[in-house]
Amino acid sequence: MLRTLWVDDTSSFHGEIYDLPPSQMFPKPVQRPHPPIHVGGETPAALRRAARLGQGWHTFNRSPAELATGLAELDEALEATGRSRADLRITVCPYFNQLTPEWVEGYAEAGADAVAALFFAFTPEDVGRAFDDLEACREVAARTGG
Repeated sequence: MLRTLWVDDTSSFHGEIYDLPPSQMFPKPVQRPHPPIHVGGETPAALRRAARLGQGWHTFNRSPAELATGLAELDEALEATGRSRADLRITVCPYFNQLTPEWVEGYAEAGADAVAALFFAFTPEDVGRAFDDLEACREVAARTGG
């Protein structure tokens, strides 16, 4: 439904859950043909959805070794749709695991394109400290292309 709203001058959609009568939405997104769709999730259904519809897959709470396993599963789903990993941007978030420079390097080696760091800041000082703590990880990501 979102794709037709983003792309078509007059949009309509009739699916199992949503029914959109002919309508218009403006302004349209500046990205062409539409904003990239990043699918998050760990289940086989999420991987199939990313393979079928996505321009990205966002995975979380995986170590670098676990990412390699997830990417192998994603590759199978992509092959079934006639696509390859080159069609998707892979983003990983270690979630509650501590992000280290070694993990950033491991994610790059496993095939991640980007790492999303999660941190908690309860005061303004916490924000600066969190960024300082992530600097070594940022340096590795810049060197490895992530």
